Amino acid sequence: MGTSIDGEKYVRNLASYIYTHEKRLANASSQFISTSIFSSQPVQLHLTLHHLYFLLTQFEDIDVNAGPLNIRIENLHSEAFPSDYTSFLKNRASRKVDYDDNMSMKSVATIGSILSQVSSLWSRFSTASTESTEHRNRLKLLSLIRYIYSSFTKLPFLSLVYNPKAVLISQFEEFPLDTAVPVTVFKNLSSLEVRGYDVRSIYGWNSLSLGLKSLVLHRCDLVDLSEVLIKLVLDDTDLYRFRSSRQNMSQSSTISQIRSPAKSLNLRRSVSLGSKDQSSPQHSNNFHRTLSQSVLVLSKDGGNDSSNLSVKSNEPLSDAESVMSSHAWSQLLYFRCSNCNLKYVSSKTFLPLASLLSLDLSGNQLVELPSALAELPQLRSLNLANNKLVNCRTLYHIKIPNLQTLVLACNQLKDLSGLEAAPTLQRLDVRDNLIVDPVEFRRLIGNTNFEEAYISSNPFTKTNSSHRIMIFNYFREFPESKDILLDGRGPSMLERMYLAEKATPSTNLGSRSAGSDTGAVIHPTKSTLRRTSKTRLVDLSLPSANVSRARAGSDILSTQSGSSVTKLGTSDASHDAGESFRKKIEALRQEAGNEWIEALVQESLTRQKNHAEKDLN
Repeated sequence: MGTSIDGEKYVRNLASYIYTHEKRLANASSQFISTSIFSSQPVQLHLTLHHLYFLLTQFEDIDVNAGPLNIRIENLHSEAFPSDYTSFLKNRASRKVDYDDNMSMKSVATIGSILSQVSSLWSRFSTASTESTEHRNRLKLLSLIRYIYSSFTKLPFLSLVYNPKAVLISQFEEFPLDTAVPVTVFKNLSSLEVRGYDVRSIYGWNSLSLGLKSLVLHRCDLVDLSEVLIKLVLDDTDLYRFRSSRQNMSQSSTISQIRSPAKSLNLRRSVSLGSKDQSSPQHSNNFHRTLSQSVLVLSKDGGNDSSNLSVKSNEPLSDAESVMSSHAWSQLLYFRCSNCNLKYVSSKTFLPLASLLSLDLSGNQLVELPSALAELPQLRSLNLANNKLVNCRTLYHIKIPNLQTLVLACNQLKDLSGLEAAPTLQRLDVRDNLIVDPVEFRRLIGNTNFEEAYISSNPFTKTNSSHRIMIFNYFREFPESKDILLDGRGPSMLERMYLAEKATPSTNLGSRSAGSDTGAVIHPTKSTLRRTSKTRLVDLSLPSANVSRARAGSDILSTQSGSSVTKLGTSDASHDAGESFRKKIEALRQEAGNEWIEALVQESLTRQKNHAEKDLN
């Protein structure tokens, strides 16, 4: 913070950077970046609000209206999220020796007299050539400012990032103070990224809501999403911040409980219409300031006069929606609000986001799925990782018709109740949760679209060594379910030996008829016999394991339930065969040690190869 850079030098450096990366800046996008080696990688422009404020003041020299620079933020949480300016009052308070106002005025007067004498002396030695040189340099600087402004109007992506180590502009160290910085000069903006700033320190949300396709908010300390999606849009339309004000929120809520709903609704509409009917912005500002002052008086006196009712941020959102443009956020496809300390999402917050495809609310403090998700009919991807979710039962009461990807990693889920109500789900991430039983994944077997699940770092992955086989078999029980992937991979060669036969509609129908008529005979198809002839079911945990092979024309029907194998019509010969096989396994364990399974697999493969050679001969 101690170093600074001259403003003209910063303008030259920025213009040179934009000119060098002009084409790549024009192709910049926050979500869709080409990975081809033949295409130039895009470059994204990153600015701080301090540097953007300085550039906006320079645009005034070329007669460009950069937007209002006097919109007050009102209540900025500077301790948690400070702005990128240095407060001269704070520095003055930290000095060891304090000077009174008289000494300050005397020093200013002395310095002024010295400067006037130096300037008069310098003017005697100045020549016409130096004046012409300064004039040419000034014209060059103005041309660079025009080039930067022209580039800003064409940029598709902007990143506003708080950087405490950024070099400040000389003589602008204290700015932008407590005023919002307008971003209305970015007329072609489709992607905006804000990191580390209070969203109220940016002005122009009403124009941003009409063109943005991607919005990223990271560490912005939001009270509620309606603050940026609804309240700031309405406030910036009226050129005055009162809906988004966080000052005296508790007093406003107390007042809203005293007054009647009918009076509140009428006042809300009259305030909105009155602010829009004003011909001049100055008149509108005075109107809202008068209203704000009346609210402060009401909070002190405790009266309930309808003329002094509050219209602060705790108003019902339905009133706000009635005056917001129908085109606001209509093009937004991707919205990320991560690590913003969100604890809840109000109902009807997502009503303007009818076209949203991807929503990322990771890194917040949500304890349940927001019911407002039902207002997103086009949503395909939802990320709620690193929250405090304990269940997904909200899905029983709402419908997200197009949800395909759901990320619930790093939460406190103990079960998957509710996911059976998401029939379009294709991919699920529940890593780092508290799920203790893999049987929870049976809730998804009726979903014919499900393809992939990430399950690592759950308790059942450590306590149940065969959890992957169990989950694979759950999805093979349903005829129309797909063979899924677990943690990005399918079953291994060893796991395939213990997989159950894939259920088919024909076999499923035969099992139903057998349940209804005990004398019915099941006639498996040739394809089923061909597959089952290679299936071998062994359970070594039982005292006497029953080993069965389904062959064509066999009169013995073997059924599998869980991990045990039962056989109808077993004889003493089959019992002896199972006992001999068990002894063989025990001997193989003693000889091969921990590698007895590989030895058994190798022996089985060798036996099958020999049988195949005999059949060929």
